[in-house]
Amino acid sequence: MPPPGHPCPEFEPLHHLEVDGIRNTVVRMTLHTGTHVDAPWHIVEDGLTIDRVDLDRLMRPAVRLDLRRVARPSTPVTVGDLDACGFDPAELAGRIVVLHCGWTDEHVGTPRLYGENPFLSAEATEAIVGAGPTAIGLDFAIDEAKPWPNHQVALGAGIPLIENLVGLGRLPRSGFVLAAFPVKVAGGDGAPVRAVALVE
Repeated sequence: MPPPGHPCPEFEPLHHLEVDGIRNTVVRMTLHTGTHVDAPWHIVEDGLTIDRVDLDRLMRPAVRLDLRRVARPSTPVTVGDLDACGFDPAELAGRIVVLHCGWTDEHVGTPRLYGENPFLSAEATEAIVGAGPTAIGLDFAIDEAKPWPNHQVALGAGIPLIENLVGLGRLPRSGFVLAAFPVKVAGGDGAPVRAVALVE
């Protein structure tokens, strides 16, 4: 599920067990395919590259905000929507905030994934960033379109984005640790990740 304008992943066998006694595969894909972490370098001129992002930011106690009753296709999630879903800035400081509306689970593999997704309003992004989370995880695209202003706000504040999360409906509101360690790509603007929730 690459973003628009990105190539589809390609997997090509390099070695075959029957012939070479071992299996190896060549992979070609953008670093922003599937579940991945955006580094500040993705959009900030002097931002940190993915290999320089502090891993402590990406394994922390987390808080899940369930936005399913307020998120709508092609519509911004507002500060009022956040408040209606229990947004508490004091609860997010030093934690990973996870924004859950079920969009990736429902639309992965379809044009709607990036074409009609809910997104954050500028004010909602500012409110979340102002709360001081170590990272923001989402199962929908944070921005509606280019020039990606919400990316600029979050990544400009040094807060990495964990994008295209799935299965968030199985998590409690709190009482879990989210671990989302990206592949250490030297100079990378992002990297794939297998995100795992450790529930108490």
